[in-house]
Amino acid sequence: MSNIETVWQMREFDKQAAKELAYELEIPLSIAQIMAYRKITSVEMAEDFFNLKINKLHNPMSLPDAKTAIERISKAIDKETDERE
Repeated sequence: MSNIETVWQMREFDKQAAKELAYELEIPLSIAQIMAYRKITSVEMAEDFFNLKINKLHNPMSLPDAKTAIERISKAIDKETDERE
């Protein structure tokens, strides 16, 4: 068995912004701290993060091998459909 000890270190974040987010959004402080760590420091930014619009998502076709994955999934669906008939 290894004697490796893991030491977790939190990077700095705006602690006051985290407290304000927790209060304003009525969320746990730990969640607000993660948001502040990710530079989400206002209610408006948090609402924008939580209410993500489809036009802000990445194009899934830009993922490597997306076309191959789609073909494989389609083939599996077709096979399942054929087996049910």
